[in-house]
Amino acid sequence: MLTFSADYSPLIDSSVHLDVTLVKRDSKRSTFVYFLFVRYPDSENLVALFGADHNNISVPNHHANDKAFVLNIALDGATMRYGDTDSDFFDSYTPRERVFAESWLCEALKAECDLA
Repeated sequence: MLTFSADYSPLIDSSVHLDVTLVKRDSKRSTFVYFLFVRYPDSENLVALFGADHNNISVPNHHANDKAFVLNIALDGATMRYGDTDSDFFDSYTPRERVFAESWLCEALKAECDLA
């Protein structure tokens, strides 16, 4: 099983961890599922945002073993904000995921993704 992880905590004032795991590979593309875990400054527990229900990414096989590439694509998906895409993209978001999409934390992670 191919899994990539990244800890973005040193970059922002919150604990943020991203796990990306390969779930399927065909002749041309590899599909990964990602989970974003966040610990807000006022909380002791990690909160899981996004997961297997609707947050898969697909990359060409020639990029599937490129950790930086896969993590950047997953982070880009996890930090979609209102206005980045059609509003129906957010229909399947949980209330917590909607709040995250409008938060300073999402904006800070999006900026990090744009720099990568």
